[in-house]
Amino acid sequence: MHFINSPIKDVFYYLSLEHKLPLQPTFPISKLEFYSPQEKATIAGDIGYITIRGNYPTSLEKQLAKLINSKINYEQEPDYQKLKNEFDKVIIATGDPQITKNLKQWQKTDVSVKIIGATIKGNFEVTTVKMWLNQNFAPQGYAYLLPFEEKLASIALATPYDIVDWKELWQKFLNQLNFNFEVKDTFQIDKYEIGKSKTQAFDNTYLVGNAGGFIMPFLGFGQFSAIESSLLAVEAITQNKDYNQLTKRLRRDYQASYKLRKIIGAMSNQHYDKLVKSLNNKLVKQLFLQRKINLTKLIAWLSTPFASRLN
Repeated sequence: MHFINSPIKDVFYYLSLEHKLPLQPTFPISKLEFYSPQEKATIAGDIGYITIRGNYPTSLEKQLAKLINSKINYEQEPDYQKLKNEFDKVIIATGDPQITKNLKQWQKTDVSVKIIGATIKGNFEVTTVKMWLNQNFAPQGYAYLLPFEEKLASIALATPYDIVDWKELWQKFLNQLNFNFEVKDTFQIDKYEIGKSKTQAFDNTYLVGNAGGFIMPFLGFGQFSAIESSLLAVEAITQNKDYNQLTKRLRRDYQASYKLRKIIGAMSNQHYDKLVKSLNNKLVKQLFLQRKINLTKLIAWLSTPFASRLN
């Protein structure tokens, strides 16, 4: 979404123009619908993009793979120490912090999330994204719907990983969906870790994406920050620059996102209702659509008064 990546106004235009990465989104997002237990808010305009991940033909992974001239060695388990000794530079981009932990470079896991999701069949507006804030089925988390075809969409529920009654919560979420759909397949991620590394570069090694702590905790967004961290690693290597210095803004963005995650996660359903109701305000709608202010930081600041009344 554009408001998360400000001051960059359009990440795909930026990647293409500034870094020669001609990636394409699946659909633009022209409508964003928020639901709390008693309230609904709709924001319409040029909001951002929907992208597809995984083995789908137009996924970001498939697009990036087509841009690589070198051979890609799949299903490998490389030995870091061997790579470190054989090559001038090593980039760790595994999508998780496990290797970073093994190398004693992981500082802290701030958020551990259980994600339950499904691909569903139905009739969807391909440019409309739906999001739910509801402690009844998404305690300390959220749920969302992202269409990737007119007849297919992805739904998911994200909660703290140690929630024990997740099957009941998932069923509650499905039951409250007020449209006809059929579950095509389901998926589950038991413990998706989001946190910080002690450093982003050490010896001849560079950490990018989630391995370097560049996933934003608020909603788990990380596609652009992961790609940007890899581009900054290239800049550091090819121009002999300090990678830790280059990634300072990303680390500041992480802290603002984490603050917002804690505030939103601690809210009650009454707070969610007030928050979603406020999104119908004309000024707030305009803030979502502008491209000059990083709205994650702004919302974190504006939400602070809620935090003092949460307990």
